[in-house]
Amino acid sequence: MQGQVGRVAGSLALLGALVAACAGGSDRRDGTAPVPDRSRDLSAPMPVSAAQEAPAVPTVVVIDASGSMVTQDAPGQRLEAAKAAVTEVVTLLPWGHEVGLVVYGSGTGSSDAEQVAGCQDVVVAREVAPRGQRDVAGVLAQLQPSGYTPIGLSLQTAADLLPKTGPRQVVVVSDGLDTCAPDGLGVDPCLAAQELHAADPELTVSTIGFRTESDPAAAEQLDCIATAGGGKALGAATSTLLGTRLSAALNSGWSAQALGSTSFRGIALGSTIDEVAAAVDEDLPTIRSRGVVELEIDDATLQLTDGLVTAITVATPDVRTIDGLAVGDSRADAELLYGPARPGPDGDLLVSADAGAATSFRLGVDDDEIVSITLCACG
Repeated sequence: MQGQVGRVAGSLALLGALVAACAGGSDRRDGTAPVPDRSRDLSAPMPVSAAQEAPAVPTVVVIDASGSMVTQDAPGQRLEAAKAAVTEVVTLLPWGHEVGLVVYGSGTGSSDAEQVAGCQDVVVAREVAPRGQRDVAGVLAQLQPSGYTPIGLSLQTAADLLPKTGPRQVVVVSDGLDTCAPDGLGVDPCLAAQELHAADPELTVSTIGFRTESDPAAAEQLDCIATAGGGKALGAATSTLLGTRLSAALNSGWSAQALGSTSFRGIALGSTIDEVAAAVDEDLPTIRSRGVVELEIDDATLQLTDGLVTAITVATPDVRTIDGLAVGDSRADAELLYGPARPGPDGDLLVSADAGAATSFRLGVDDDEIVSITLCACG
């Protein structure tokens, strides 16, 4: 079977379909939504599931343009990859979706003499306005990575741009630690996120750590920001995954139903049976504490080893990975998203799900068609 994603020219077409499927809404200028189609269109780049659509909410994307974003490992420059991903995702959001952009780190250098100014270097690149009213690519085109990382101040600036009531969100794309708060030149970003979310739980803060797999301190701080802000913490090791995970962050209702890079619907790798029961909110059978046991739950099969969840398998096209891969897609589809697959046990294939967490998606294949997807800490 020819996989759906393989029928498009590249990953941006895949990303477009994923955003359109997930964002909840339509590109119709009259604002009306299309009639949901629950069938699976085999000519489409990705399956569309109306049940997983999430309503659009006013959003500010915060972009790290500090000196570290000059690093050439995206592949290419990190900031160029971030600009491309943000531009593509915002452009593909439903017509009228309200989006703003905040940028930090592009207005000064990173010398000691410039730190005070650099820790105030937060710029509103785009006021919150309906998507389509202003060219995002043009706004971001001239950005160059150069300065400091005032994440805390950028969160406060972003929140001030949003409406004062109703669901709304801030999403931070960054590759490193706040470099201002430790020297008393800025607010602690975890505290800033906590205060914003505590003042109004309808305001959430999510983060995407870009290439933070080699910087555990940065990954930990970004996780802290998202947890404190009531949002989602995601990691992206490639420019392709930066785009798909930004899409997921912008559509939290959809991503909550997807097979994530470390968990599925509140069930994380390493969870106990009691934690699983709490996540699904139902009584579960007693599970022996030694050996390997399988447990059917929702749309997945859990493998517990010595009482802890060690693998989560989905074998239905109704569940996608957080990046949009589903049963019925092809090996080529998976490699478009995740890079070259590695041989796994029993003829399965392995692709990296989260480099920082050392998790993988194990793909069961039959004549190059994916028949199952397993999240595990396996290779």
